[in-house]
Amino acid sequence: MNSEKTIKHHIYVLGLSLILLTLFAKYNYDSLDVVEEVSAEVNNIIFENIKYYEDEISGSLPVKNCWNFLEENATLLLNNRNVRSISITDNKKVICSSINLLNGMELKFTKEETGKIRFFYISKTPYSDSVNQKNMEAFLVKISYTPTYIT
Repeated sequence: MNSEKTIKHHIYVLGLSLILLTLFAKYNYDSLDVVEEVSAEVNNIIFENIKYYEDEISGSLPVKNCWNFLEENATLLLNNRNVRSISITDNKKVICSSINLLNGMELKFTKEETGKIRFFYISKTPYSDSVNQKNMEAFLVKISYTPTYIT
């Protein structure tokens, strides 16, 4: 009788282990699908914004009149839910921004290679302290027009 309970116990543990392994494999497989979907969406967003930069913004650089520049590119801010602001920097200083408080602010950007496009996650935007008390996480697309002129 005791050995019969032991066999049933082993079968139970084996069955439970198989169920857990199957669930883990399904979870892993589903997670990979979600990662691929999110990655594709992020890539679409980045390329959409880079295309806008190339088609619309790059011809306006260097910015001669901030107000005109922002007016010409207002559609990016109004129609694209993924873009919060446009800022143009020159020598680590914001010279034109859709967030008026930022104009004239010094930033800690390093020089970049001309034409370099970088996409990265930052846990605190360069101007979080000036605009909002909370740390605001963001994804940032940084396009270098010249080594010191960045959009």
